[in-house]
Amino acid sequence: MKVPIFTHKAHRGLTLEFDQPRETVRLLGSDGELLGSVTWSNVIDFIQTSVEDRTRSDTRTDLRIPLTVSVEYQTTDGKRFKSVTGAMSGGGLFIETKHPLPIGTELSLRFSLPAPIQESITTKGRVSWIRNKTHRNLLMPGMDLEFTTIDPNARKRIIELIQDARPPRP
Repeated sequence: MKVPIFTHKAHRGLTLEFDQPRETVRLLGSDGELLGSVTWSNVIDFIQTSVEDRTRSDTRTDLRIPLTVSVEYQTTDGKRFKSVTGAMSGGGLFIETKHPLPIGTELSLRFSLPAPIQESITTKGRVSWIRNKTHRNLLMPGMDLEFTTIDPNARKRIIELIQDARPPRP
């Protein structure tokens, strides 16, 4: 099936072609030349990830910043792992890993905040969502953890670090 594009000025004259046997979507130029193609699997992954990103940002209550620190974590049955964080907030953190644990997994965590705070934090968390593969060649696979038990002073230090790292508002 071919669907010509008329609604957007920049795309007029282009055509989307759905190739069912090959499960691809092809983009054709105004002269019918192939401009590119993508598999249905990639389209589905893109849509699902976009929905997940929107849902997560809509439910997040704490300010989050990109922050890379070493983190050690352990499951309740004693399996130990080491990785790095990709982001952190007062309510949780994202751990970069090619092997995220299932949603709901309870973990013990240990990480150190960078200078100027340089405080070691031990806490507990639960996997709240996962990203199974690299997203848009920018975001690493991994898992987001919500802190379930955290010392109020440790949470305060994390929030201070995040607020200090934010650029000033104009």
